[in-house]
Amino acid sequence: MVHSARACRDLERIIARMRGRERAEIAARYRKRFMAALRIPATPGRHAAVLRQTANGLADRIGAAALEDIRAPIAGFEAGETPLADAIEMIRRRAARCGAHEIEMQSYMAPARGELMLRGLA
Repeated sequence: MVHSARACRDLERIIARMRGRERAEIAARYRKRFMAALRIPATPGRHAAVLRQTANGLADRIGAAALEDIRAPIAGFEAGETPLADAIEMIRRRAARCGAHEIEMQSYMAPARGELMLRGLA
């Protein structure tokens, strides 16, 4: 989660400890923590870290040259020279080409128009 690594770990723990508990209880706890995590501003550094991690997840499917093509807009975004949308779109397209649908279909990779407007990208 781009907003907070700690919040992401907290959410993972909720899921890991769900055995024997009511789904409604787990869903309520997860929803509450998830919404709290979304209130934490996503910094450019966190965006860049998530983008790098996602790109590295494609490394063995796309090869070194394509991975370097992805890393350029990530570095540009981190330096304040390239829009976040460019880096996201590059990863999404590479994921689609190599059949990495689990990456391509993430909401972060395919944000809704409202999300783009909140980010100032639409």
